[in-house]
Amino acid sequence: MQARKLRKIFHLKKRSRYRNSGQSKYIKTRRTLKTKEACVDQSPLTTPSQPKGEKISQNDLLSSSDNAESVAQTLHLALSVSPNKQVLPPPPPPLPAIGTASLTVGPPLAPPLPSFQSNSVVQRANSKGYSGNSSKKINKPAVQMKTLNWQELPSTEIQEKDSMWALVSSGDESMELDYTSTELEFCLSKAKGSVTETSAAEKQPKQVTFLDFKKSLSLNVFLKKLKSSNEEVVDMIQRGDRSKFDVEILKQLIKLLPEEHEMRKLEQYQAEKYKLGNLDQFCLLLHGIPGYRLRIECMFLCEEIPAVLKMLRPQSAIILSACQSLLASRRLRAFCRVILKFGNFLNYGKHKGNASGFKISSLLKLADVKGNQPRVTLLHHILKSLEEKQSDLLHLPNDLELASKAATINICNVYTETSNNLTKLMETMHKISSCKEIEGQYAETIQNYTNAFKEFETELKAIEEERKLLAKYFCEDAKKMSLQDLFITMRTFRELLLQAHKENRERKERFVRAGQRKKHEEMPVKKHKGDE
Repeated sequence: MQARKLRKIFHLKKRSRYRNSGQSKYIKTRRTLKTKEACVDQSPLTTPSQPKGEKISQNDLLSSSDNAESVAQTLHLALSVSPNKQVLPPPPPPLPAIGTASLTVGPPLAPPLPSFQSNSVVQRANSKGYSGNSSKKINKPAVQMKTLNWQELPSTEIQEKDSMWALVSSGDESMELDYTSTELEFCLSKAKGSVTETSAAEKQPKQVTFLDFKKSLSLNVFLKKLKSSNEEVVDMIQRGDRSKFDVEILKQLIKLLPEEHEMRKLEQYQAEKYKLGNLDQFCLLLHGIPGYRLRIECMFLCEEIPAVLKMLRPQSAIILSACQSLLASRRLRAFCRVILKFGNFLNYGKHKGNASGFKISSLLKLADVKGNQPRVTLLHHILKSLEEKQSDLLHLPNDLELASKAATINICNVYTETSNNLTKLMETMHKISSCKEIEGQYAETIQNYTNAFKEFETELKAIEEERKLLAKYFCEDAKKMSLQDLFITMRTFRELLLQAHKENRERKERFVRAGQRKKHEEMPVKKHKGDE
């Protein structure tokens, strides 16, 4: 209604106020008015997007009043821009709020639409054998059950089609299923002791630990290997019982022992051990033993020293035998004499000629002198000459076998291990003298091992004397010559001898086979000539 009044006012003023420059704005405003009027004229209770007869919500009514107010404001702006700048009357007052008594909304509201499932729809569904879900009896489980992740069909598809599910829904409901066993089988299982244990865990205070995480983890693995309780392990350490300990376990335990600052913190819980974790309690029990660290070190030495001596003694024996075999080898001296003669022959008239001897490392140079024939060296030539005149020298690799074995031994490591272990034993012997209980347990054993290493030292001294003799024998500098280098040289020379001797033998066999083949090829020719 307000829009119609505004339209009359607009028609009264339009002819005199819009002539020249205001014409375009008049046309634009006219179009806007027609659009707004169309929205209002449809129905005071309907909107363009809704079909006639449907109920309009309060929000739609507010939208209609806003449209009318918007039209009024548009007309006011259009009339205020006339070229003569005349004073215009004020715009009409806005529409009253929705719900007031002064608002007239025309004809009464249309009756509400029927609900989605009207009687006709229900009758149609029932005629197809389908009854609504509300009529179904669904048994409710007493406990929370597991979920069946099926893909549920929309109810509309079941209603509108002659489906299996419509027939199923109208079927016999008298059949009862065993839901009790279903509950037992498919209920959500609770964690074991979820009520009692949880409450107990809540009441139990959180365990305290002062050990490093990595150290704690390794110590836990260590204790599980022993398969004994903390008290049993601590008791074995106190008694010196090594029945469940070996070198690796004791070596690991020494690395995992807590530091002094960790032990000081653990001592604060001496009266409240139950608050500590299992590993912290083990360390606290261990701390209660006087000299626990020294006891473990003694146990470690008692397990380690026999293994070290078992490894070092055979090695020293091989080294000593290798030195003696080189000094006693007659073939080595004779072979070097042959090499000297061939070398002086090759170096005749040169600055390296007419030599009286050569360094033992020069034995490896024989394979570097290439002959005119392919794959023939000076070493091949010497071995071929010895095969014809002094074949016994071809057995020289047998004399170098011990030296070749000794080359695989780290001689410096033998000396270092001996020195370090002997020092460790003597220091431990000094430490245990301050504790009578530990001294009574380990003094005799450690003293025996100390004496064993001192005896082993005498073997190493004998090896050192042999080294000096070899340096003098081969005219080397005794201060610089290394047994390790000497043995490696002899091993390499032995391999070269064996390889060259093998190649000479194969070359000789090929030569013999070639001669036999040539002989067989010539025999038919001679026979043919005799027949002629």
